[in-house]
Amino acid sequence: MLVRGKGALICPPPPLVFLLLSCESQELLPRCPIEWDDKQAATWKEWRPRPAADGNSYQQQLQTVTGTRKDLMERVQAVFADADPHLWIEAWQTHQRHLVYSTFTTNEIVISTDFSAQFDHKCAWTLTCEHPPRSNQAVYVVTHSPGVDDGERTVYTDVWRMFSEMKGDALFHNTALSHIVEYYANELPGLEQAHVFTDGCRGQYKGRRNFAKIAAFPSLSLHKGVKLRHHFAASHHFKGPHDAFGKDPKFLARMAERHQRARIATTHDLYQFCVQTMPAPKKLTAKQIVTGLAKKDLAELQRKPPSELPPHLRPAAPECGAAEGTAEAGVGGGGGGSRTEAEGEAEGDSDGEGCDGDGGDGEMRCAGRSGAEAGEADEDAEGEGDAEAELLAAAVEGEQDVAEGGEGDGAPSDAEEEAEGAGDFEFVFDETGARVRPEEEAAREAAADAADEIEARGTATLAPRKRRRRVIQITEQAAGQEHTKEGDVREVEQGPRKPGIFTARRYFWGYYAPANQGGSTCTVVPLGQVAKPGECHALLDAAANTDADAVAGSNATYEYAGMDAAQPEMLFTRTFTCACAACRRPGTVSVSYRECPFMTSTGRWRQQTVHSAHGVARVAAQSRQKVQDFAKRTQPDQMFAVFGSFTDGGRPYWLLLCKKGGIHCTKRIEAGGWEHNSQGHLDN
Repeated sequence: MLVRGKGALICPPPPLVFLLLSCESQELLPRCPIEWDDKQAATWKEWRPRPAADGNSYQQQLQTVTGTRKDLMERVQAVFADADPHLWIEAWQTHQRHLVYSTFTTNEIVISTDFSAQFDHKCAWTLTCEHPPRSNQAVYVVTHSPGVDDGERTVYTDVWRMFSEMKGDALFHNTALSHIVEYYANELPGLEQAHVFTDGCRGQYKGRRNFAKIAAFPSLSLHKGVKLRHHFAASHHFKGPHDAFGKDPKFLARMAERHQRARIATTHDLYQFCVQTMPAPKKLTAKQIVTGLAKKDLAELQRKPPSELPPHLRPAAPECGAAEGTAEAGVGGGGGGSRTEAEGEAEGDSDGEGCDGDGGDGEMRCAGRSGAEAGEADEDAEGEGDAEAELLAAAVEGEQDVAEGGEGDGAPSDAEEEAEGAGDFEFVFDETGARVRPEEEAAREAAADAADEIEARGTATLAPRKRRRRVIQITEQAAGQEHTKEGDVREVEQGPRKPGIFTARRYFWGYYAPANQGGSTCTVVPLGQVAKPGECHALLDAAANTDADAVAGSNATYEYAGMDAAQPEMLFTRTFTCACAACRRPGTVSVSYRECPFMTSTGRWRQQTVHSAHGVARVAAQSRQKVQDFAKRTQPDQMFAVFGSFTDGGRPYWLLLCKKGGIHCTKRIEAGGWEHNSQGHLDN
């Protein structure tokens, strides 16, 4: 826990969550004879591989296992041997994140970011076999400018939301992060460092492409020398305010479409809708915001003709009988044309939590989840938000819509409806010639009735509700009275909730168009200026997302830093984050830093070079070559480039001229005052 005081913050010792015991010490611990009975039967379930029919592949399947109580306890013990260290990492990283938020200074900013679930533009794309385009949203919660007011620490929080048709990847993230840091470098004089907290998705954050961007971050001129420290959470444990802020635009846009207040067919339409309806944080519910919007004419709600859509969103002719593999895929999991279900699932994974791979040693790949699955997972996520998040809870009050294209409670299925009216042949068709199913017509009528009801009530009955004051009882007891009911009882009346650390002060919106997909015709305007149709804040070119060197041991590394503008390839890494009083001092990100009292738990800083260039795969293959094979290839009078550490002589690399072939060394070598533990072969 964090201990607050008047002008003092105390960092407690690291939390002790687990204790690994040796085999000898485990034998000394008492065991319950009933729980560890090797004769009593027990049944449990485990995930075990099930071979496929071809015998070459397998998938995990939950199977029932039968054994004894002792077998069950041994299985539980094995599970906790893996779970306890993971829970310790989660507790440690979460605790350090809280310390960073509690101790960051005026020359620092703290950013929590993630990609929200995709938004499907299904209300504007309704033809048979048609998959709607999808919009990806990156949410950045920026906390800055700490101060003290009446003895309490105060901060300011801004929320940035960026939209694009492009898939959420390292290019999308770094483009938005550069814009944000550039903005605050100009707004906050003296800004020196940015802390970024994310999950471990390797395609977005914890991958080699992003590692190269972290190392080169201070060297970019638009960042004005601001250093970057990127902190990763334990896998499957990164929930926060970014989740709640990411739901607001999608929920409000969907509700406005249901009540015929908007028709959002493209990503730019979604961006413009959010800019107009949510220009700044306000204490209103979604129902109140939608009521204030004018109802659209029927002509405005029709699907747009292909000629009015951007070139990269113009759909192909729907072909229900098209063979699998020939369907055309859209940008970032979206496109207007027909697609196979497998392609849709492959492209739909832009959600940060959905690809919490927590790795990045080798290839960059995300866990395959469809956009719908990612959306359902994120809809269940709980995060902290400001008063704007109240629109999520109050908006659904009284809104019992029939499920879109599905079955409501007690509603007959498609087969039942058609069976009842099979002799009438009375079908309803829309303007495009597609048949309107009975339950779809019922859903439209229900939505229209709900919209009319909202409009009839007027805004007078939708005034903001005041939070009811609560009276609580507090019992104060002396030491030794905890087991009794004795003590002094007093009543405390709770007033309105005070603004929290993540209460938003400003909203920022951005739109990034895809390059070479019709978006190249967009005019790039400065971030902060509203992007009109045909304008955007940046062009995302997939070709610019170049490859980079892999970082060894990145799966078990949770903090990365780019600190030197003069060395854009130098990346600093540390196993765990530490925000103690010693590590918070400037200049502690160094391989020579040894003053951290928790270094045995967090590890020391290490450095390595990460180059962003083409042909990295070939270089990586050569680096993985065994030392013995390399020694066999060395010939006299050949020159080799060798990198050890930048501190060894202040050189980025060494050129070695071989006089002889490789020889095997097994002892310490002293040369020029340096001592080296030789491993393998040495070319002398």
